[in-house]
Amino acid sequence: MTTHILLNGKPRTIKAGVDANEAIAKLQAKGYDVERCKPLPGLKTLEKWVCDGGCKATDGCKVDPDGTCIHGKKSWLLVLGMI
Repeated sequence: MTTHILLNGKPRTIKAGVDANEAIAKLQAKGYDVERCKPLPGLKTLEKWVCDGGCKATDGCKVDPDGTCIHGKKSWLLVLGMI
């Protein structure tokens, strides 16, 4: 199973077969900012969010396109630098 993370604010994946918890712990021990996130949305989804004026945060919460959720996670549009 592929695990999705934000590594220093940029979306990355940990390949299937790699222990995600171990990989995250190693990255954090090296001083990287790592957090789990939902899979990167597709371009059509991102375009829809821009047109609709709504968005999802990296943890799946609904937020304003330039907002953060109650858990402190930024919108995908912010993370990807689209706004």
